[in-house]
Amino acid sequence: GKIILEPPAAVPIALYKLYTSNDPRAETFRGLLRYFNAGLAMGSIQVDDQTVYQGPPGAFKVHGQIYKRIGPMLPSLPSVYGDGTPKCLQIWFCDADEQADLRVRQDCGVRRNRTTYRRHKEIFQLLQRILSSCGNPLLHRFLTIYEEIERNGTDPDDVRIVIDINPSEGRHPSRFNAPNSTEIFALLPDQTAQNLSKYAILTPMRQSDPRQNPIRRIPDFFSIHDPLLYPLLRPTGQEGWHRHMRITSTNEKVSVRQYTRFNMMQRELHNIDPEDQDHTVQKYCICHLARKLYQQWLCDAWAKVESNDMGWVETHQSALFADQYVNLMRRAAENTTGGGTTLVALRK
Repeated sequence: GKIILEPPAAVPIALYKLYTSNDPRAETFRGLLRYFNAGLAMGSIQVDDQTVYQGPPGAFKVHGQIYKRIGPMLPSLPSVYGDGTPKCLQIWFCDADEQADLRVRQDCGVRRNRTTYRRHKEIFQLLQRILSSCGNPLLHRFLTIYEEIERNGTDPDDVRIVIDINPSEGRHPSRFNAPNSTEIFALLPDQTAQNLSKYAILTPMRQSDPRQNPIRRIPDFFSIHDPLLYPLLRPTGQEGWHRHMRITSTNEKVSVRQYTRFNMMQRELHNIDPEDQDHTVQKYCICHLARKLYQQWLCDAWAKVESNDMGWVETHQSALFADQYVNLMRRAAENTTGGGTTLVALRK
């Protein structure tokens, strides 16, 4: 109770009903939540895990590093690389029916007949409408960039997409909402990548060179990490943890460990979707209703905690060693080491 952060926002009522109702379509949705989330995500998660697309309940297991990545907005031409099939973020720029076809083709880990296949496609079509109409700022910004490039007739091969954290005021003409939020914009051929932070993601809008690798890593401390990778947990694009997050009342920094613990706690909410004419009260956070997807998020979040801890140790080596050195010099000055050779034991 010491850490009080912004509570989870209300979600579209149609999505909330998929999480809570006993409708056959909703039960199918909850049983394959990781499959549907992966089909709608704007980035990808790569882990050594065989349970991601398994239908029966199972633990999400990770061995080694978790890789979170994002690629170009548009698929490369077949003459450059691959077969031109859209993936992840790229699917969002196809027409609605083609989007559902591309997403439902992914392996869901269970055998499907025509009826099941058709139901999965209907669920994807419903989820696409929900995410497209709920005001998700990330999706809106990507679609706006795409429309502007199309309208101006600019060659996508000459455009680069930038995702930057904590942008400075007035740095680019196309700002992304409020200060201190993550900025998404396009760099045209006559623009240079100046004043970007060292953590900025810079990728081509479309891969034009088969020798280049356009895939970029999504840093754990980007506030859009969760909205990009977990659209079914963050449908409205509500930002997640970032390094500059603070408690409003005390202005103290919030660690990723504290943020994760805050979101793990079950609280009774009283959220209401403004578009819901029935004013249904959403008592539960959808994270705690997300079954295997919630367990995946927890595993990912704790890996983020450990990575952040190791990062602190790596960047504070001099301070850590200085502390040991000062104690050693103090003991030597006090002559408390006794006779013989002085040995320094390093703790693991």
